[in-house]
Amino acid sequence: MRPPLFKGVEGQIEVENWLLRIEKILEGMNCPEERKIALATFALEGEAERWWRGLYQDKFGGIQNIQIKWDDFTQIFRD
Repeated sequence: MRPPLFKGVEGQIEVENWLLRIEKILEGMNCPEERKIALATFALEGEAERWWRGLYQDKFGGIQNIQIKWDDFTQIFRD
């Protein structure tokens, strides 16, 4: 399954649609909780990818393999 790309220039409706599509794929793959963020953020590009990398560095100091809950990620993503 190919995840839909998200570039970060879309509006709130597109944010919700992207999250729904990503969640559907992750559920279909029986993706474990600890891998969801890595797989979802792989589908970010452009402005959205820069935003995520900056946020990850600022909030988590760029620490590799830090556990972020999916619900926390989706809340941050919606904000």
